[in-house]
Formats: sequence, C-alpha cells, structure tokens
Amino acid sequence: MTLDPVKFLQLGLVHAKLCARISSQLTIVNSEASKDDIKRIIDELIVFRRVHEKSGIGNFNHLAWVEELSWKLSEESRKASDLYL
Repeated sequence: MTLDPVKFLQLGLVHAKLCARISSQLTIVNSEASKDDIKRIIDELIVFRRVHEKSGIGNFNHLAWVEELSWKLSEESRKASDLYL
C-alpha cells in the first residue's frame, strides 16, 4: 500500500504519540498509572499497528521486540491482549 507523503507522516506521528504515551505511563514519575490504563493504551497501540501494518510507516515487528526488552510491564499488562484471541 502506497501512501501519499502527508498521510505517511501523519500516521507516523500518531504512532509516535501512542508509543510516547505508553512510555510516559511507565516512568517513575507516572508510576501511579493503573495496570488497566496501561493495558488499555497498549491495546490501542496494537489496534493501530494492525490497521497500518502494511503502510510502511514502521517496522512493527522490530519495535515490538525492542519494547519487550525495554518496557517494564506488570504481569497483568504483559498478558496477551484479548485482541489476540
């Protein structure tokens, strides 16, 4: 799927904002974020990535691998999303 350059950049920005929102919720400053809130935001990211996986805006497989290594998730947040079922 080929996107026009403006749409490509817009989708990339939305993706970056979703990733930044999750990362900010996982910092010590925002440690009061509930496990449900974090899981909800992660589900939003999963849905976005599924919808746009063939757009070419990012290597989502690689990003998921890096996130798995770097994001410190609770066991509740780490569990497979209902989106996988």
